[in-house]
Amino acid sequence: MNWRLWQILPMTIGLVATTVAAKDIAPADIRVMTGDTIVARGETYRLVGFDTPETVQAQCPSERKLGYRATFRLRRIVAEGGLDLEPVSCKESHACAILRAHGQNVAELMVAKGVARPFTCSTANCPPHKGWCAGATHG
Repeated sequence: MNWRLWQILPMTIGLVATTVAAKDIAPADIRVMTGDTIVARGETYRLVGFDTPETVQAQCPSERKLGYRATFRLRRIVAEGGLDLEPVSCKESHACAILRAHGQNVAELMVAKGVARPFTCSTANCPPHKGWCAGATHG
């Protein structure tokens, strides 16, 4: 192998790694846990850009009901395929990702269906979560 190949090999590997970061993923490779959390290929991801109501730790029955609707909606989006998963860095203590369906961010789809709210963290911190029950907020 000539020396020029050794110079470009690291760049080529870097490009391949970048391409792998945002890759098509089959619906069978994703398990929807909640309206904004999935397990993909064994890794749990909090999907960024939106927030959905809780199901297990719901503060009221209406939050739980909307949480189940959000989870069901995300399952339908995943089942329709055309998925792309892009891991991203985040302030959370777990892995985060952007999920796209047919090129559209799932965050936008969930908000448009009324089962989620926009939720974006800055580089410094995340805003407090607004509660889903009348007059509630939680951190």
